[in-house]
Parts: sequence; structure tokens; C-alpha cells
Amino acid sequence: MQTNNTPVSQLPPTGFLRLHQIVQCKNSKTQPLIPICRSSFLNGVKSGKYPKPFKLGERTTAWKVEDIKALVERLAAVEYTPTPAIPNRNRKQARHKKTRLTTH
Repeated sequence: MQTNNTPVSQLPPTGFLRLHQIVQCKNSKTQPLIPICRSSFLNGVKSGKYPKPFKLGERTTAWKVEDIKALVERLAAVEYTPTPAIPNRNRKQARHKKTRLTTH
């Protein structure tokens, strides 16, 4: 459930967003809407996981506000289930078993 102090609630109902407004870019001082890096987001766009952008000009690309809001809501609806942590001892043994060569 979103609260009123989130950046998503401050977005206009329609319009466009630039990449630095959606994800965390290196020199951006704004809080990202989606907490992933630029390259991960662009890879997701390329694979179809995230919405396609619109070319507003020769060197200007933007995403529809409606598409990004729907994406944030969809990502927020996904239930997070953390993977169980493997103790260091077992992790080391598991790695050793993978690299051990067997002779017959």
C-alpha cells in the first residue's frame, strides 16, 4: 500500500518521465521511483519486463507516467520471500563439492 509521502503519489496523472526521474542515475539527486540501477532498468526494458519508452526527439527519451505508475504498483504487489541464508560452513562445503573432481 502506498502512502502520500512517496514520490509516486506526487506524480501528475499524465505526462512523461525521464530516466533520471525513474531510477537512480550517477549524478541524480532525486529519489528514484524504482530502486534499481540504470543499466538494470534498461535491460528490463529491452527484455520486455519494463515499459517501452517514447522518443520525444532525436536525443530525448521518456516514459509515460501512467506506465511507470502501473509498473510501481505491479512491483509493489509482488510478495517478497527472502531466500534462506546458508551458514558459512555449509556455503564453503557446497562450493568445495561443486569444484571437486571425481575420478573413476
